Amino acid sequence: MTSHGAASTVGQACEIYLNRMRDQDQIVRAGAYVVWGIEREAVSRILRERFFDLISPALFDAHQVRYGTLARAISEVRRETQQLDMKHAIMTAPKDYVRAYVGLLGLNMAASFTKQILRMDPFAPAGSEDHTRYSVSVAHAAHFISHIYIETTKLLNQLNV
Repeated sequence: MTSHGAASTVGQACEIYLNRMRDQDQIVRAGAYVVWGIEREAVSRILRERFFDLISPALFDAHQVRYGTLARAISEVRRETQQLDMKHAIMTAPKDYVRAYVGLLGLNMAASFTKQILRMDPFAPAGSEDHTRYSVSVAHAAHFISHIYIETTKLLNQLNV
């Protein structure tokens, strides 16, 4: 699967999920759903660029927005991160080994999740408690990411998408 094909598959899976969400018109507070600082700036950018909704950083927590709109913005932010991880995996994986590509893709996504979301230092000294926590977190995240990838692929194949 090419990086464009993978990105397209992920985009299609996101659209299927987002289109089936309930209560899309419900008004919610942005700060109740976007808790990580690293995502707030990106979500604000997407809301501004795609939905013409300006959010002051100081008022992010209280900013009211449609649930469906916020979910789409969050999804786009996470897809962008995932696509960067996929691109990195494609560039660094041996082209002759699909298993190596998929494994490296999952590992890169897991490492990105662990570094960005859990704020763990991937360069902690070997043998330290932080290094052990980082390694365990990456292993768990890789397992979940692989499972999601496999199940999404199965679903898209069943839907002939």
